[in-house]
Amino acid sequence: SARVSSGPWLSLSFSRTSKLIVPNGSLDPWHVLGSYDRSNPSVVPIYIEGTAHCADLYPASNQDRTTLTEARTLEEQLLKDFLTGNARE
Repeated sequence: SARVSSGPWLSLSFSRTSKLIVPNGSLDPWHVLGSYDRSNPSVVPIYIEGTAHCADLYPASNQDRTTLTEARTLEEQLLKDFLTGNARE
């Protein structure tokens, strides 16, 4: 369960969450407020330079930035690990 708390900065807590990939792109206006906390090894934030958070969901193209290709590769491996039980909990 994600918890959003208000205050001077937006804060998300994923302490009771597992098997979650949280992509943020540098073009997302909110990326500076994104959660990049790695204290829960089963919640993986991914920062994708030069694109938006949803670009990783589009089909691959020869025009894709290297950062986007690397993010997709990481996400694919994480999903495999989540589904096969090899993910760190």
